[in-house]
Amino acid sequence: MVGDSIGWTPIEIKTIINEALIGAHEDGREQLNYRDWLSARDVRMLGLKQPAQYSTDDKRSIAYHEAGHAVVARYLQPENRTLKASIIRMGDALGVVQRSPREERYTKHAREIETDIMVSLGSRAVEECILKTKMAGASSDLQSATAYAFAYVGAFGMGSSLLTPPISALGGMPGPIMQMADKLLDQLFEETKRLIGEKEYAVHAVASALLEKGELIVSELEEVFTFADEAHPEEAKPFERRP
Repeated sequence: MVGDSIGWTPIEIKTIINEALIGAHEDGREQLNYRDWLSARDVRMLGLKQPAQYSTDDKRSIAYHEAGHAVVARYLQPENRTLKASIIRMGDALGVVQRSPREERYTKHAREIETDIMVSLGSRAVEECILKTKMAGASSDLQSATAYAFAYVGAFGMGSSLLTPPISALGGMPGPIMQMADKLLDQLFEETKRLIGEKEYAVHAVASALLEKGELIVSELEEVFTFADEAHPEEAKPFERRP
């Protein structure tokens, strides 16, 4: 719970604890547990759970979509914890993978922003590499990746140019910035697909667990990844980014 609340204000923490206690009381318990905390956190951040009767194909597609995010985060971002992966609808989200830094951070390196982009692209990589399709559900992920790419090249000067022009009055990006961002996305998408190819066994493991349980909290995800890695020792070696 302490790790989950890095960067929160005391009021935010108090609110989530109070709502978690209400959930525990409604369940007939006098003490809250970690699931109560996560449920209260989800309601505040994502909205109420709205269990949907997915078709078999939709449920499988959503499970693999979220597994893509979880797998890329697992092997590229040791500085973060994956708190939960879920295919239970909450608010407008059909599924979610929640991450949190292991410690409070105030700066970000280029490599870290690149991995944020790759985590966002993990869903589309799984669609193309494993499901052999493209799904409309990846639109918000692509928007997130695009926003990171624009910041990377257009605001932080981390691309091939140090120019950081202001956004135009109409909110658009200059053409050269668009081209650099597009090139960055293409390069990182190829790297993401390579990672998914190397860790396909882990994608199947996480997706299968999500299909069985609906959602996985941090300890359950750790068990799934550990078992998958132990069952595939040759493929379980650390993923190495290309320069």
